[in-house]
Amino acid sequence: MTVNDLLYEVVTRGGDAQAIYAGDGNPEDRYAIVQDGRTWKVYYSERGEQFELRQFATEDEACEYLLSLLEKDQTVWGKT
Repeated sequence: MTVNDLLYEVVTRGGDAQAIYAGDGNPEDRYAIVQDGRTWKVYYSERGEQFELRQFATEDEACEYLLSLLEKDQTVWGKT
């Protein structure tokens, strides 16, 4: 799975793609999935802080993990 696949999956399931940040910088109040060198980082960003940071060797592992987090967060679903 790629980040684009992840975003597509969230949208097709009726989720809010704005809950996910995939880019440079520091997102606010969103889940983030970013590539940092050879690793992928997944975390929740709030007030400039990174919470529950996990690192993965592949994009696929990072996307699968983030999707599992999103599935448990009811605030992501039904906001399209």
